[in-house]
Amino acid sequence: MGANSTLKSSPLSPHQRLVRGYLDYLSHERRLSPHTSKSYARDITALLGLAGPQPLDRLQVPQVRRFVAQLHGRGLDGRSLARMLSAWRGFFNYLARDHGFARNPVLGIRAPKAAKRLPSALSPDEAARLMAIDETKTLAVRDKAILELFYSSGLRLSELTGLELDAVNPRDATVRVIGKGAK
Repeated sequence: MGANSTLKSSPLSPHQRLVRGYLDYLSHERRLSPHTSKSYARDITALLGLAGPQPLDRLQVPQVRRFVAQLHGRGLDGRSLARMLSAWRGFFNYLARDHGFARNPVLGIRAPKAAKRLPSALSPDEAARLMAIDETKTLAVRDKAILELFYSSGLRLSELTGLELDAVNPRDATVRVIGKGAK
């Protein structure tokens, strides 16, 4: 039995009902991907764990700062904390809009700075080896086309794997991509 079926069979706490409403809002109104919604759910669950029995409408900025410091002390880096704060901020904005919460205790709180890392790219030799595919096999030709599109376009993996056949226009050599945020 999965986690969702357990939640459905037992009564939800007031906090769980608010989280469920927010996740429904993210999925249906904001149309965020299931992956993004799962990440937000995990981040908000962490907030609820840190808040304990404290009602969400009574959380104060200093408490949220302490939560961030605790998470940073446990090894979360700046980028993870920034994403988490974004999820919390959005959750409290939803609570203010739909549930009459008076304030957002996450506003103005910034995550610790994250080290800037450059993405690693393939060297020209590595790219050439990747493209050295036996083109006598039908699937190899398909694979080479996929790899060339992926390498040359800068598509995200989810955008590439989400392509439908009708998104490819061989007449003008274009591909229509629906990216992050359905853009």
